[in-house]
Amino acid sequence: MDKVISAACPLLIKGDLINYHYGKITVQDGGYIEVSAPGILEIDSIVLIANPAIPFIRVIGTDGTKGTDGKKGKDGEKGGDGSDATCSSGGGEAGTPGGDGGKGSDGSNGQKGGNGTAGNPSPTLSIKISAISGEFQNGMTVITRGGMGGDGGKGGRGGDGGYGGHGGKYNRCGAFNSNGGAGGVGGGGGEGGGGGNGGNGGDSNTLTLLLPPTFSSSFLCKSYPSISGKEGRGNWYGIGGEGGAGMPSTTATNSGMSGSPGKTTGSDGSSGQPGKPGTITIK
Repeated sequence: MDKVISAACPLLIKGDLINYHYGKITVQDGGYIEVSAPGILEIDSIVLIANPAIPFIRVIGTDGTKGTDGKKGKDGEKGGDGSDATCSSGGGEAGTPGGDGGKGSDGSNGQKGGNGTAGNPSPTLSIKISAISGEFQNGMTVITRGGMGGDGGKGGRGGDGGYGGHGGKYNRCGAFNSNGGAGGVGGGGGEGGGGGNGGNGGDSNTLTLLLPPTFSSSFLCKSYPSISGKEGRGNWYGIGGEGGAGMPSTTATNSGMSGSPGKTTGSDGSSGQPGKPGTITIK
């Protein structure tokens, strides 16, 4: 099977286990070969009609996935309003005072961010190239690298506390006032969610290159440590809900206190560990 490769159309090989055989691979400007599957790859000839990409052959593990971000905590619900004050049945005297407003419910905590997954190791692979020709044979580079670890997810923000309920309104009853109720206390804010941990980078395994004897010194080979996933960031706590308004009389109010904010910001996760470089052998 012959193939023409370029920057826009590289040769990408994936799978669980490969045993592939190509005839002639013609390399146009920026062409490269990338393999992320273990096994054997044989190429009868590589014909370079333009400069290949740098690196030209890439043996790379697949990257880990990012952790999911935590969801925001649910906001608290508003407290119920108090009933309004009433006058006596005759209308000239105070009756039942207004009811107090209910406390707002607390906000729930933010959800923790998910952990990033580890990058996969670079595959153990043997590549045999029987012939190389063309005018652009300088800078034939080969790298191996494990997959990058996935970043940790961000923690969710704490939910805000619910508003306190309003006190029942006062009522003017002739020469008297029937007092209103006090405002309810606001609900407390939820705690911020912690960030997820970053995934570890994948290690590099062994790559064996079987090359024509005259080209064994023309290939520049390097195995790199893979990059670990970054830690997820913790998120802020929720704010307390406002206290409800109180209306005990025409001249005074007795509003509820605002709820307390959440106490802690979510902690950051830990970053992953980078993967280790592997070995590239030319025969």
